[in-house]
Amino acid sequence: MTSRRSRRYLRTALQLRDPSYARDGALDHIKLATTYLRQDQPEVEHAITLATRAVQTLTGEGLPCATSPSRPPDSSPRPLSERLSPS
Repeated sequence: MTSRRSRRYLRTALQLRDPSYARDGALDHIKLATTYLRQDQPEVEHAITLATRAVQTLTGEGLPCATSPSRPPDSSPRPLSERLSPS
């Protein structure tokens, strides 16, 4: 499958995926990032953005506005191991 075709498939999968399947969505972001890195002319910045979204999906950190009243800035974030362990 060509990179362009792979990207189209993965983007569609991400748009249609139920947000409750965070792991699957994160994996699709990683696969999409990989297609950008494997091109003849890698698009590193785009791949980094997608990989960052995957990490944010897995850690439960969305991309809210820094001044969003619904999520105040966290001055002392917990380590990833604590955030991923069941409470």
